[in-house]
Amino acid sequence: MTERHVVEPIDGRRLGLIALGVLAAAVAVALAVDALVTTDQERVEDIVHGLLGELTTDRIDGVCALLDPAQQPVEIETAGLTTLYDASQDPNARDVLEARVRSALSSYRGVTIRALRQSVVVEGDEARVSLQLVSREGMAQIVASLRKRGDDWLVASAHVR
Repeated sequence: MTERHVVEPIDGRRLGLIALGVLAAAVAVALAVDALVTTDQERVEDIVHGLLGELTTDRIDGVCALLDPAQQPVEIETAGLTTLYDASQDPNARDVLEARVRSALSSYRGVTIRALRQSVVVEGDEARVSLQLVSREGMAQIVASLRKRGDDWLVASAHVR
């Protein structure tokens, strides 16, 4: 003799609780995935935040890590003068650029830099960063464009006023 199981219909309240449980599990999974995934917007914002604060050797190293003329030519404008650093035109471009950046920033070592205003806009593999910085030494306006190369964001141009 075959045993028969009778499936009882699920009442509306019980069905509602089951649906609520499934929805809660789906939301929990979505939140967990979102917490594990860092967007490009967040990555560029993290770069900016990492450059603020007391100017230390580590922060100067952080600036230099964003400059790689072999992967991304870099245009720097300061005091109305524009210089292009491109390793395809000058194999020493990275060393020259890094030396100039380190020299320019070394006199500010120990100074705390704060952002009065900042804006980060990421569109695809390009980002635009606008900063109004202040320290005891004065104020500066920096507008930079970054390009994504692989997993890294590199400076393509920086205009300092």
